[in-house]
Amino acid sequence: MLPDNLSDPFRDGELSARLAEGIRAAVQRPLRLMEVCGTHTMAIFRHGIRTLLPDAVELISGPGCPVCVTSAGDIDQIIELASMPGVILTTCSVTQGLEPINARFGTNFAAFFGPF
Repeated sequence: MLPDNLSDPFRDGELSARLAEGIRAAVQRPLRLMEVCGTHTMAIFRHGIRTLLPDAVELISGPGCPVCVTSAGDIDQIIELASMPGVILTTCSVTQGLEPINARFGTNFAAFFGPF
């Protein structure tokens, strides 16, 4: 059974404190991490996660994930291209929602995984 608010299990202050202490104990040298998605950046800021990390951990905001930075016009063009006969448009690792998109628009999106 899922909780009514899916974020509730992550609002445990004692668990957060234990995790932060574990990170502080594990970090032995400067560490730079990039959060790629703008939604992650906002959540890190909103919930004060940066303040829980040791000074040796530097969070760097990245360019944004394709979902966050792709304009609606580009999405429309992509759907139009993928609707053309004989065209298979591939995407790396982003599989969520491909089946409903293919069914709705008559497109042929496919996902692939693995090293490049």
